[in-house]
Amino acid sequence: MNHKFACLLRTNCAPTVMQALKIRCLLESSEPSQLRELAVHPDELPDLLRHLRGTLSLIRTFPAELLGEVFIFCRDDSHALRYSTTDPRQAPMILGHVCHHWRSVAHNTPRLWNMLYL
Repeated sequence: MNHKFACLLRTNCAPTVMQALKIRCLLESSEPSQLRELAVHPDELPDLLRHLRGTLSLIRTFPAELLGEVFIFCRDDSHALRYSTTDPRQAPMILGHVCHHWRSVAHNTPRLWNMLYL
Protein backbone atom coordinates (compact mmCIF):
# COMPACT_ATOMS: atom_id res chain seq x y z
CA MET A 1 0.00 0.00 0.00
CA ASN A 2 1.68 3.16 -1.14
CA HIS A 3 -0.26 6.20 -0.06
CA LYS A 4 -0.23 8.82 2.66
CA PHE A 5 -2.59 6.95 5.00
CA ALA A 6 -0.70 3.63 4.99
CA CYS A 7 0.60 4.17 8.53
CA LEU A 8 -2.93 4.66 9.87
CA LEU A 9 -4.12 1.54 8.13
CA ARG A 10 -1.40 -0.58 9.76
CA THR A 11 -2.18 0.57 13.32
CA ASN A 12 -5.13 1.43 15.52
CA CYS A 13 -3.82 4.92 16.19
CA ALA A 14 -6.28 7.77 15.85
CA PRO A 15 -5.74 10.07 12.87
CA THR A 16 -4.79 13.67 13.52
CA VAL A 17 -7.47 16.30 12.96
CA MET A 18 -5.97 17.12 9.55
CA GLN A 19 -5.70 13.46 8.54
CA ALA A 20 -9.32 12.85 9.59
CA LEU A 21 -10.44 15.86 7.56
CA LYS A 22 -8.56 14.63 4.47
CA ILE A 23 -9.98 11.12 4.87
CA ARG A 24 -13.52 12.47 5.20
CA CYS A 25 -13.02 14.57 2.06
CA LEU A 26 -11.76 11.52 0.16
CA LEU A 27 -14.65 9.37 1.33
CA GLU A 28 -17.17 12.02 0.35
CA SER A 29 -15.46 12.71 -2.96
CA SER A 30 -17.55 12.06 -6.01
CA GLU A 31 -14.50 12.38 -8.24
CA PRO A 32 -13.55 8.81 -9.26
CA SER A 33 -10.11 9.84 -10.53
CA GLN A 34 -9.18 11.21 -7.10
CA LEU A 35 -10.23 7.95 -5.47
CA ARG A 36 -8.47 5.78 -8.07
CA GLU A 37 -5.16 7.45 -7.25
CA LEU A 38 -5.29 5.87 -3.79
CA ALA A 39 -5.29 2.27 -4.95
CA VAL A 40 -2.76 0.43 -7.04
CA HIS A 41 -5.47 -1.70 -8.66
CA PRO A 42 -9.12 -0.74 -9.18
CA ASP A 43 -10.12 -3.97 -7.43
CA GLU A 44 -8.48 -2.67 -4.23
CA LEU A 45 -10.59 0.49 -4.05
CA PRO A 46 -13.62 -0.89 -2.14
CA ASP A 47 -11.39 -2.49 0.51
CA LEU A 48 -9.28 0.63 0.80
CA LEU A 49 -12.35 2.83 1.28
CA ARG A 50 -13.67 0.45 3.94
CA HIS A 51 -10.34 0.56 5.77
CA LEU A 52 -10.19 4.35 5.51
CA ARG A 53 -13.67 4.56 7.06
CA GLY A 54 -12.34 2.38 9.86
CA THR A 55 -9.59 4.89 10.64
CA LEU A 56 -12.32 7.33 11.67
CA SER A 57 -13.79 4.90 14.21
CA LEU A 58 -14.35 6.42 17.64
CA ILE A 59 -12.75 3.43 19.40
CA ARG A 60 -9.40 4.75 18.18
CA THR A 61 -9.91 7.93 20.21
CA PHE A 62 -10.85 6.26 23.51
CA PRO A 63 -8.51 7.32 26.32
CA ALA A 64 -6.45 4.38 27.60
CA GLU A 65 -8.09 4.64 31.03
CA LEU A 66 -11.58 4.25 29.55
CA LEU A 67 -10.47 1.40 27.31
CA GLY A 68 -9.00 -0.31 30.39
CA GLU A 69 -12.38 -0.04 32.14
CA VAL A 70 -14.08 -1.62 29.13
CA PHE A 71 -11.52 -4.43 29.28
CA ILE A 72 -12.27 -4.99 32.98
CA PHE A 73 -15.96 -5.19 32.17
CA CYS A 74 -15.18 -7.90 29.60
CA ARG A 75 -13.28 -9.94 32.17
CA ASP A 76 -15.77 -9.62 35.02
CA ASP A 77 -17.78 -12.87 35.34
CA SER A 78 -20.76 -11.01 36.80
CA HIS A 79 -21.11 -9.04 33.56
CA ALA A 80 -20.51 -11.99 31.24
CA LEU A 81 -23.04 -12.31 28.47
CA ARG A 82 -25.40 -15.16 29.12
CA TYR A 83 -24.77 -16.81 25.77
CA SER A 84 -21.15 -15.82 25.28
CA THR A 85 -19.00 -18.56 23.79
CA THR A 86 -15.81 -17.02 25.18
CA ASP A 87 -14.71 -17.59 28.76
CA PRO A 88 -14.49 -14.12 30.40
CA ARG A 89 -11.30 -15.24 32.16
CA GLN A 90 -9.59 -15.30 28.75
CA ALA A 91 -10.53 -11.68 28.05
CA PRO A 92 -7.16 -10.12 28.98
CA MET A 93 -5.31 -12.41 26.58
CA ILE A 94 -7.85 -12.09 23.76
CA LEU A 95 -8.00 -8.29 24.05
CA GLY A 96 -4.21 -8.13 24.06
CA HIS A 97 -4.13 -9.82 20.66
CA VAL A 98 -6.17 -7.13 18.87
CA CYS A 99 -3.36 -4.64 18.30
CA HIS A 100 -0.26 -3.14 19.88
CA HIS A 101 -2.23 -0.32 21.53
CA TRP A 102 -4.78 -2.68 23.09
CA ARG A 103 -1.99 -4.98 24.30
CA SER A 104 -0.29 -2.03 25.95
CA VAL A 105 -3.54 -0.92 27.61
CA ALA A 106 -4.25 -4.48 28.80
CA HIS A 107 -0.74 -4.87 30.23
CA ASN A 108 -1.04 -1.51 32.00
CA THR A 109 -4.43 -2.25 33.58
CA PRO A 110 -3.55 -4.06 36.82
CA ARG A 111 -7.16 -4.93 37.67
CA LEU A 112 -7.23 -7.19 34.60
CA TRP A 113 -4.52 -9.34 36.12
CA ASN A 114 -5.48 -9.36 39.81
CA MET A 115 -7.06 -12.83 39.73
CA LEU A 116 -5.34 -16.10 38.99
CA TYR A 117 -7.41 -18.91 37.51
CA LEU A 118 -6.11 -22.45 37.68
